[in-house]
Amino acid sequence: MEVKIQREQEYQTILGWGKTTPWLAGSALVREQSIEQAVNDFGINRLRFEGLCGNSSGRRSWEWLNDNDDPHKINWEAFNTAQLDARASEWLLPWKKAVESRGEKFDLYVSPSFFQGGSSGDLPPWMLADPEEYAEWAEALLRRLRDKHGIEADWYCICNEAGNNNRFSPALVSRCAKVLMPRLRQRGFRTRLQHPESVNAHVAWRYMQAVRDDPDMWKWIGLISYHWYGRDNQSAMVKLRDLARQREVPTAQTEFMDLTIDHLYDDLVLGGVSYWEVYGLVGPNYQAAASRVSSTTFRGGRWYWRFRQVSHYVRPGAVRVGCESGDDALRCLAFLSKGKPVVVLINTKQPHAERKVKIAGLSPGSYGVSRCVGPAAFEELGLTTVGRDGELTVAVAKDSVLTVYPHDGKNRPPAVTEWRATPDFLHVPRST
Repeated sequence: MEVKIQREQEYQTILGWGKTTPWLAGSALVREQSIEQAVNDFGINRLRFEGLCGNSSGRRSWEWLNDNDDPHKINWEAFNTAQLDARASEWLLPWKKAVESRGEKFDLYVSPSFFQGGSSGDLPPWMLADPEEYAEWAEALLRRLRDKHGIEADWYCICNEAGNNNRFSPALVSRCAKVLMPRLRQRGFRTRLQHPESVNAHVAWRYMQAVRDDPDMWKWIGLISYHWYGRDNQSAMVKLRDLARQREVPTAQTEFMDLTIDHLYDDLVLGGVSYWEVYGLVGPNYQAAASRVSSTTFRGGRWYWRFRQVSHYVRPGAVRVGCESGDDALRCLAFLSKGKPVVVLINTKQPHAERKVKIAGLSPGSYGVSRCVGPAAFEELGLTTVGRDGELTVAVAKDSVLTVYPHDGKNRPPAVTEWRATPDFLHVPRST
């Protein structure tokens, strides 16, 4: 069978691969290892920072009580700057440094949660009553990140999963945005609005419909984002993609706890996303390292290696282009990275079968071939040369993802696929 690259069909530009900032502090060594693996192996250049959200009876977060009766005058003593500073120092700053050391841009968005119960706690009543108080809360957080740590958020979401067990109706989201964003501009921020960050694409479409003809919101919206909870999101993803193209803004998939390679494919093709994010144990996450009391283990989640077949080789700035497969059971993705093609062949549909595939439309030159079979770690299959005909034939194993990518011919050091020690307990010596 044949796969054809169609370079004339250009779609979205890839801007970033992301994840949620880990919640735990933990040992410095494991933290450093998880950042190194996430940035340099998986390729994560974007973080979602939830800040210190809401309040609950057992936990005080960013603003426990209203700082004062003037939403335009921040009383810093009322804000939990110590905890925010610790999280920024432990995670955001070293992550930013690691990404920039690769010569890439670190991308950060702030997305606070205000669930009525659960992981965050409700929106405080003074913020519900007055959008100016909400704007003060958000401004204080963003200013602390920028002025103390030198990190300016690229994007800000009014509320994570607005409408999902919280008070943020479409009208309240708009009111808060219209107050907050002009304040940020007055403070010199370039931060743009990421919207609506809904629980799924259908809810996102409803929230987008509420602002579709609102010029005061479109002054600030720079990114349309959705989560993947629920079922049959594909039709709404296409609507969001088409609206984003009309408005000339990118789209993003930013949360789902059970991601598979099928979601990644649909998000890129149907959702047209420029940002794609893993969440929880599905990707590089410090919580995986905390599974032992000794906190000495780090590994990716079940589908880490499949996702890596895309994120490791398709870096920000790559443009997705057309790719046609001669067999519906074999899906394909193609990208142009610095003018050279990267092709991903997804052979995971059941019944599983090995397929021999001729790729047409490659540029002449040297290519690497990498694959991941099932949930196992990746394998590099060696270098191959593509001639003037632009064709390459590969054997794609059953239940695998295979990537063909440009290679400069230089040797590479081995890649670590798991990092761990197992000191479950210490034995008391028989004698001293």
